[in-house]
Amino acid sequence: MNHRLARAETYSSGSIGPAWLRWLGPLPGRREAHALALPALVVGVVLCAASVMLGFHGRTFMGRPLGGDFVEFYTVGQICNHYPAARIYDVRLADELQHATLRAMPASQMLIFGQAPFVAWFFRPFALLPYAWAYMGWLVFSASVYICALALLFRTVQLKTADRKTGFLLALSSTPFLFETWIGGQMSVVALAVWALFFWCMEKDWGFAAGLLLSLCFFKPTLVALPALILIAGRKWRVLGGLASGAGLLGVVSVATVGMDGCRAWFADLALDGKVASQNVDARHLAKNLDLVSFLHLILPGARGGGELDCGRGGGGRGGVAGMGVVAEAACFSPLLPVGTITLGGHALPDAGDQPLCAYL
Repeated sequence: MNHRLARAETYSSGSIGPAWLRWLGPLPGRREAHALALPALVVGVVLCAASVMLGFHGRTFMGRPLGGDFVEFYTVGQICNHYPAARIYDVRLADELQHATLRAMPASQMLIFGQAPFVAWFFRPFALLPYAWAYMGWLVFSASVYICALALLFRTVQLKTADRKTGFLLALSSTPFLFETWIGGQMSVVALAVWALFFWCMEKDWGFAAGLLLSLCFFKPTLVALPALILIAGRKWRVLGGLASGAGLLGVVSVATVGMDGCRAWFADLALDGKVASQNVDARHLAKNLDLVSFLHLILPGARGGGELDCGRGGGGRGGVAGMGVVAEAACFSPLLPVGTITLGGHALPDAGDQPLCAYL
């Protein structure tokens, strides 16, 4: 680890690297990161409060109805509470309930639920509340899960106390989290929490438990595809055993939740979603305001900083390479996962006081 710290510190001092970079002087450090992150976080919270206040009066905020994609999950809970659970993939019913719940939602807009059946029960308690109050509850829940996941992740990689503060500020002020995930009503924080628990278990050498936890990401199968291949290549058989066991258990839960007809409807929904994604890129760009270019700008700088992560201290580095692979894959296959959490070392923090933060991330 020491040679990595030394290399990163030398780079941040400007003694090595491209000539044009040395002309810029020392790279921004912790103080600059705090100065940028704090105002961004305050602005995000203020905008969220404004969207909630307007939403309670049935008005849109910046052209978006209250809750963003949360109405999709809210109506799934409504269907589970008042209809046969297999109808969570009934597009016509979902469309009717979404517009009845959120009258400010444009008539041409429809959100298709594409997650696995076993997560549907999770939204039932939220659907017992009026929509606006349910959304406020979701804001509290998602922020709490995000903060806890960050705390566990930083503890796992053994960040110093000062660097943890900087990491929290950068992650919480990240645009993908604040606007797309938090205000946008996404459930990506759940995936992040699963990854944080996965790495913690891998650090403890609890391979089977790590695999069981990773199986929870089957609510969106693309999150598990590449990690499974990496684990196979790395011969992590205990982890794979846990992953297979968890997948089987979740399959049983899915069938018990929506029946075989509901599971078949889910596979049909996945096929439809894949077809739309491959043939109508512009529609996704307009809906999410996130194109491939902006996504790569977020990912690629962080990949350089993230390369310093040592998930496998001691014992020949257990899980280090696989760990970085699955983190990168999680971001690539789920653009709305809070990308700032994964790429903390990328944009503004090669130098964070005494030690470059990229040496820890």
